[in-house]
Amino acid sequence: MTDADRTPSSPPVPRPWWRYGMVWFMLAGPAIVVVAALVTAGIAFRHADVVLTETPTATSLAAHALARRP
Repeated sequence: MTDADRTPSSPPVPRPWWRYGMVWFMLAGPAIVVVAALVTAGIAFRHADVVLTETPTATSLAAHALARRP
C-alpha cells in the first residue's frame, strides 16, 4: 500500500513487532543471561573436581599436617 492508495481518513498500517528496536533491546538481556548460564555450566562440567575414593589414614593426615606447617 503506497501513500497514494490511502485516503486521508485511513490510519497508518502498524509495523510488525520485530521491526521495533526496543523489542530486541528488551530481549537481549535475558538472552545474554541464558548464554552466560550455559557457558558457566559448561565450564563447571568440564573442570569438575576429582572425587576422592580413598579414605584418609592417620599417616596421610600426619603428612598433610606437616606439609601445612610454615
